[in-house]
Amino acid sequence: MKKKWLLLFLPLVAMVGIGTFLLRSRPEPQYCWLVFGPEGNVRFLVCLMGEAVSLDQYANGEPTGRKERFRDRSECKGFTIADPDERTCYVITGMSGTITRTGVPTELFVDVDVEFPSKNENAPPIRERYSLDGFC
Repeated sequence: MKKKWLLLFLPLVAMVGIGTFLLRSRPEPQYCWLVFGPEGNVRFLVCLMGEAVSLDQYANGEPTGRKERFRDRSECKGFTIADPDERTCYVITGMSGTITRTGVPTELFVDVDVEFPSKNENAPPIRERYSLDGFC
C-alpha cells in the first residue's frame, strides 16, 4: 500500500517542480537607446533582460541587421562601432548597471572611447573617453 502511494506521489512532486520551473517569473525586458555621433545617426537599441544585454544597430533610423548578444553586461567590452563618416569610431570599453527591484528602471553605465581624426593631418587620431549614465 505504501509503495502504491509513493508511486503516485513522486510523479506529482515532479510535475509540481517542473511547473514551478516553467512558470517562475522572468525579468521583464527594459529598453533604452545608445546614440552616437554629432547628428545621432548611429543608434543601438539596448535590451536588458536581467543581467543579459542585446544591442541592435540602427543607422539613419533604419535597422542595419547587426545584432550583438551578451549573457552578462560585463562581457560587453571591446565592442567597436564605426560612424557613417568613415573617420570616427566608438569603442564600448565597459557596461554595468544597477538593478534595484522589479518594475524600477535599471541605471545603466556605459564607458565609450571615441577616436576621430585630428585637424592637423600629420597628427595621430584623437582618442577621448566618456562615461555615459542613463536609465532603461
